[in-house]
Amino acid sequence: MTENNNISQSSDSEHRTNAGGSDTRRPLSVLSADQSAYKYEDEIDIRNLFLIFWVRRYMILALIIIGIVLSVYVSSKIDPRYTTQAYILVEMESSPVSQFANLFKGKTADTSLLLSELQIIQSRNFTKKIVDELNLVKDPEFNPALVTEKSFLKSLSDFIKKTMGTNDLNLVPKSLTDNNNENAPFKMLKLDESVAAETREYEPEKEIVINKLVDRVSARTVGGSNVIFIQVTSHNPRKAALIANTYADLYLKERLNIKFTNTQKLTKWLDKRLEELRGQVREAQFEAEKYKVENNLISSLRGDVIAQQLTGLNSQLISARAELAASQAKLKEIESKKDKLTELAQTPEVLNSGIIQNMKQQEVSLLKKRADLAAQYGSKHPAIVNINAELASLRESINREALVIVGALKQKVTIDSARVEALQDGLNDIIQVKAKQNQAMIRLRELELGVDANLATYNNFLKTYIESNQKEQLQEPEARIISYATIPLKPTYPNKPLFASLAAAVMLFVGIALSLFLEKLDNAFRSATQLEGYTGFPCFGILPRVKGKKEEVARHVIENPASGAAEHVRNLRTVLNLRGHDNESEIVKPPKVITVTSSLPGEGKSTMSSWLGQLSAQSGQKTLIIDCDLRRPNVHNLFVQDFSTTVVDYLTGEAEVDEVIHKDPVSGVSLMYSRSVPGSAMDLISSKKMKNLIKDLRETYDFIILDSPSCLHVSDARILSILADMTL
Repeated sequence: MTENNNISQSSDSEHRTNAGGSDTRRPLSVLSADQSAYKYEDEIDIRNLFLIFWVRRYMILALIIIGIVLSVYVSSKIDPRYTTQAYILVEMESSPVSQFANLFKGKTADTSLLLSELQIIQSRNFTKKIVDELNLVKDPEFNPALVTEKSFLKSLSDFIKKTMGTNDLNLVPKSLTDNNNENAPFKMLKLDESVAAETREYEPEKEIVINKLVDRVSARTVGGSNVIFIQVTSHNPRKAALIANTYADLYLKERLNIKFTNTQKLTKWLDKRLEELRGQVREAQFEAEKYKVENNLISSLRGDVIAQQLTGLNSQLISARAELAASQAKLKEIESKKDKLTELAQTPEVLNSGIIQNMKQQEVSLLKKRADLAAQYGSKHPAIVNINAELASLRESINREALVIVGALKQKVTIDSARVEALQDGLNDIIQVKAKQNQAMIRLRELELGVDANLATYNNFLKTYIESNQKEQLQEPEARIISYATIPLKPTYPNKPLFASLAAAVMLFVGIALSLFLEKLDNAFRSATQLEGYTGFPCFGILPRVKGKKEEVARHVIENPASGAAEHVRNLRTVLNLRGHDNESEIVKPPKVITVTSSLPGEGKSTMSSWLGQLSAQSGQKTLIIDCDLRRPNVHNLFVQDFSTTVVDYLTGEAEVDEVIHKDPVSGVSLMYSRSVPGSAMDLISSKKMKNLIKDLRETYDFIILDSPSCLHVSDARILSILADMTL
């Protein structure tokens, strides 16, 4: 039997043949059904896709298993790699030194600093020191020259590199960079002999090792922090941890060495600079002292004495000028009254004179005495005349004294004027001395400022020198290892679960793609819809495939009444009964005689006939199965029975009907066996006796099954379809 037995039906009006045996159906009906079936072929049918994948599920599963097995095999052939990390914290300087110590001053751990440190760690020079420290040139993992046996993958990789013209080492030839070669086109800049010496070294083997190590090491920053982690990958877990920890230790050591070297350079430079500053300070102090001596500025009190003298003379001059002005004012007032002696005698300067005051008292006494005598003797009395003479003489004396006072006042004005001039001359002299002294002090202050500046610079350098010496003794790398690399317990590459998952996913897609590709190439029918759409005939059912011997397969629906095959046959019986329904009379007329055929031999028509007959007999119908294949009979192979007469014997007149009918003891179905008569098969099937046999059996049996040969090889099925009510 084939995997799926497709059962189609055609009535006399649907499928008729002419005398020549050709099909008289119009192709138009087939095309119409085909177009109807594929009307929605552009739409995605999820159920149809699922069925496609379900049909080829074992192929997809096999591909997935093959992919997983191959991935496991390839993973087992790949050398495992172990990865580990060491973490370094780059710290900031907490107490920076003076501005002259910038060479060893703590740096701010910003993004640019961390990126610079990452480049240092991954540089070839730093990697070379690791190679020398661990002697990795002698390690076969990093030095391919030491590997004697190569794996298949390694050999394939080397072959590809050789084919592509690539090499592990891409260096400039030594002749181009040799300093000792005068004809070398690229001469090295001799900035540092040690660096030049290292660069002149050309060691291809070591360069290969450096390249390998650079590929195995990576440095990254931990986001949002000043932490750098160094990640190393190696085939040996202990070696990976050793290399990572050596990187971390050497990084701290290099930072410390750089700081120590810079501090030493600074100390030497400061030492030399201090000697120069000492000489400059001594020279400046000598020039200042010499200038003091030359300008008589040794005593610091001299400047104070001159200042005091200048202040005193200035005060005296002001006082003398005030006195002179007062004397001149008095003199001017007196001289204005000099012609009027009476008024002159009344001026304050005259009245303030003691002599004038005595004379005034005498005048008052004489006037009082005259007044008394005048009251006694009269104005003509000699005594009064004498008193008047005394008064005139006294007043004469007062006027003369007033003139003397005026002369004295003039003399005083002259003296005051001379004093003012003398004080002014003395003040001018002191001012000139002070001006010279000020000019000398300005120059002296310049010299002293130079001394102070040199001394301050010297003190700053001295302080920096002391700090550098202290720094040299207490050097710190400004970084610390917060976590050393540990020995990894499992390899990070190859990731076998990941490889297996990827292989399974890839093979799943390959299986899906292959299923769709095979589906496009497949011209078989996989569903009833396909069959109906292509042929234009209704499909009554699809029978499952049952494996086993012929007799076991024939008894399958009886021994397994709840199986899928039995249910499908029952559905087929139901469909056959419904096909006889008459809509007008509403009477169900199930077909009594059906012909069962197939396209080619061996497609399961006899098995289906046996299943249908047995289940019909068990349901109470009187059923008969006639083996109408007179060339290759097969029904007797399904029902293992002893028989001597067949339907051929009846058609040839050698036996009666009752003699050729046999009973199946298991299911109760009646059977007409056949035997091979290829020469007369066509004649017997198309004979009148065959038609009469079918007609007579209709009266006796409820259901008759004609098991015919394949319709593409012989035309027996076409003849039998005329005798039957329905053809499957």
